[in-house]
Amino acid sequence: GFPIKRWVDLLIPGREEESTESLQVIALQRAICTSDDPATLLNATANIFSIKDVDRMEKLWTGPNFQERFEDQLRSSYSRMLQLRGPDQVNIATASQRLYSAAAVHIMLYWSDSSDSIDLFLRLIPLERRSFLIPDSQVPGSSTCLIRGTLALTIIQAWNTLSPETVAAFRNFVFTCSLNWESQDWRLFCVLSLINSNLSDWQSIFMDSLQKAYRGS
Repeated sequence: GFPIKRWVDLLIPGREEESTESLQVIALQRAICTSDDPATLLNATANIFSIKDVDRMEKLWTGPNFQERFEDQLRSSYSRMLQLRGPDQVNIATASQRLYSAAAVHIMLYWSDSSDSIDLFLRLIPLERRSFLIPDSQVPGSSTCLIRGTLALTIIQAWNTLSPETVAAFRNFVFTCSLNWESQDWRLFCVLSLINSNLSDWQSIFMDSLQKAYRGS
């Protein structure tokens, strides 16, 4: 499958008047809406985290067929990965669903400002008691965008219900993330600060506070 940069390169001829940012949105839409290659889809989903502008996120999410395709991939990411890699590859399937779910949270926190749109994403994001936390051993090698998305995802899951084991694991995860925090990622610092300042009651963090911290504002 094509990486996103290759999609952008293919789109450049004849589109000189468009910005690189616009081409990025077009490339992501095309990859997610037309590709059936798992590697291309995972790469495109990972690149959603690079969009940190409300207008561009709206353009991505409201593009023709994008919502339907992304929702389908989000809901089926776990089962499709098991079919592709084998029924014993639970860790890989979980990592795939973690990426899609965290990307959905990223879209929601950058694009959704109305209660209706927030309700839409809450129907999409897996709110079951399963934990999507990144294993501690993988945190140092994970992107700060995925870490930030996973933290936000778990907070949103907590609005529904989480097992006591997941609640305890989340506290340990926050500690591990704090140890591995990269000083140049201001947005991750804001999310960690929000959680640490509400550590005794982090399951009651409100949407507006989470959204502001996630955007680094």
